[in-house]
Amino acid sequence: MPIFATPSTVSTGKLKVAGAVAANSALVLPANALIDYVVVLNTTANAITGGLKFGTTAGATDITVAVAIAGNALIFITDALLLRRIFSTSATQQIFFDAVAAWNSASVDVTIVYKQL
Repeated sequence: MPIFATPSTVSTGKLKVAGAVAANSALVLPANALIDYVVVLNTTANAITGGLKFGTTAGATDITVAVAIAGNALIFITDALLLRRIFSTSATQQIFFDAVAAWNSASVDVTIVYKQL
């Protein structure tokens, strides 16, 4: 006779910041969360020089190294580009993002979609 596990409910959430221009910005991921994916929308015709990096501290690249963000781009950051997706089961985690080289007057909306474990 097969043994069936009781399905558990996994809730999802979304963190969004709009219009982050020429500055290091951050979002706070709740405790016990797993990053599902990240979406970046560049609302200008200006590419971000060097791409966009994500990390757990300002300037870090421990989540993504350099994601190319062209002018007017809509980018879906997949598992292959996410170096780290889960952090702490008991504490919140700031997720910082910044231009690798220069913002070049770009304006982006960043959305992090996560699952609450």
